[in-house]
Amino acid sequence: MKNILVTGGAGYIGTVLTKSLLKRGYKPDIADTLWYGNYLPQSIDVKKVNICDLKQEDIEPYDVVIFLGGVSNDPMA
Repeated sequence: MKNILVTGGAGYIGTVLTKSLLKRGYKPDIADTLWYGNYLPQSIDVKKVNICDLKQEDIEPYDVVIFLGGVSNDPMA
């Protein structure tokens, strides 16, 4: 099984994706600032972190990183 990190995983799209991954047997790790709350099931561990603060060694254990982190309604995102 692949180790998956979902950045922005507690956001709108991240919540839908995370629930879908769980139904398929994956247990993704979630990294999110939680600016807009957390609508994931309480059984999911969410690391409250700004992804800009992650270091290479924080990401190395993962086979897949899904980037969904962005500020809603910001043209940069």
